[in-house]
Amino acid sequence: MNLKKQLITLWVLLGTTLAGSAQQALKEGTVEYKLTYSNLPEQLKQVQSTLPSKVTLYFKNNQFKTEMLMAQGEMNMLFDEEKKEMVMLMDMMGQKMKIKITEAQLKEKQKSSFEKQGIKNIEVKTTKEIKTIAGYACTKHIVNYEMDGKKESTYCYVTDKLPSSSMLTDNPIYADIKGFMMEYSTSQQGMTITMVAELVRAEKVSDNEFTVPDGYKEIDPEMLNGR
Repeated sequence: MNLKKQLITLWVLLGTTLAGSAQQALKEGTVEYKLTYSNLPEQLKQVQSTLPSKVTLYFKNNQFKTEMLMAQGEMNMLFDEEKKEMVMLMDMMGQKMKIKITEAQLKEKQKSSFEKQGIKNIEVKTTKEIKTIAGYACTKHIVNYEMDGKKESTYCYVTDKLPSSSMLTDNPIYADIKGFMMEYSTSQQGMTITMVAELVRAEKVSDNEFTVPDGYKEIDPEMLNGR
């Protein structure tokens, strides 16, 4: 897989693995996440210093946006919970690309990814451990599963005080966890990314954040599969 396709895979992973369904308390605002990486492929290691160190999530009226800035460009993902549609906008290396994908297509991508990785027998354990993250009390969940016949484990901390979109849970490992993820690790193609919410802002969000700007060329959703 070339560097451009590896970056697209990484950006999709970052932009869509954020949260499950939640009881809404704060209905409008932003969340800033800090990112750390491990087990990156060799090509991505060479550009690790240019990878995003932060993801910003905007939410308002059942609409969501993830925003990532990096040296190679910018990627935004727009989620419309009512339409069950995601639009990925990439302004990368001088090219502006747009990919539209439905919830059904996204779920099919999840299924295909898990089948390729041999992931099955997912079990979620809700613990009594509480951790305060960005001012929110979060409950720890431990997820045990098998990957290619080997037992694996990961974790996440969630709160029920922030809203979410069902399309944001790109990683089926976390699909049955109810709550907005404030800290978690996620893996794909051997690389692991840990995301921790550092700041939650209760603030007005412009409707323009959820609109598609002019100048983006629509491309085939199969690019999400690295094709």
